[in-house]
Amino acid sequence: MLIHTERLVLKTPSHTDIKAFMEIRNSEGYLCFNPMPKVDEETDLHELKEQITDGSLTDIFYSDELIGMISLHPDNLRYRINSMNISYALHPEHEGKGYMTEALCSMIDYLFNHMQCEIIVARVFVCNSKSKRLIEQLGFQQEGFIHRAVRGNGDVVHDDYIFALMK
Repeated sequence: MLIHTERLVLKTPSHTDIKAFMEIRNSEGYLCFNPMPKVDEETDLHELKEQITDGSLTDIFYSDELIGMISLHPDNLRYRINSMNISYALHPEHEGKGYMTEALCSMIDYLFNHMQCEIIVARVFVCNSKSKRLIEQLGFQQEGFIHRAVRGNGDVVHDDYIFALMK
């Protein structure tokens, strides 16, 4: 996959992205709003290889620098509906500049118009107000709420909002 936006390039990751990928995955911002533990190069390399193979990860580049990622997985809440679950992360140094809005707009277009998705789903920790605001600005509607949905880092239990965007 290769998508060009006004300022960004979205593409399938390569093994050369591992260091920047680890930096994002191990950032406080990522760990605060994602239940995934910190990773090391060996673990991350294995995970990155899997995601390259299955096509579930897309890197976001700005001026040849990896600044974020978008992950896609089948939506396991629906049956026989072409729907995808989308998650995303941005390096903290690049927050607040509209990069994720730009990347997600392009990815949404790609999913609806090239992958024939009917619905795109996003789960957002209740405490993640920035992500909730972003998803709502993109047109997602809240479909539900899950109490005690995820045990995250530091053994913190999070509630989740479930959002969906229909084609």
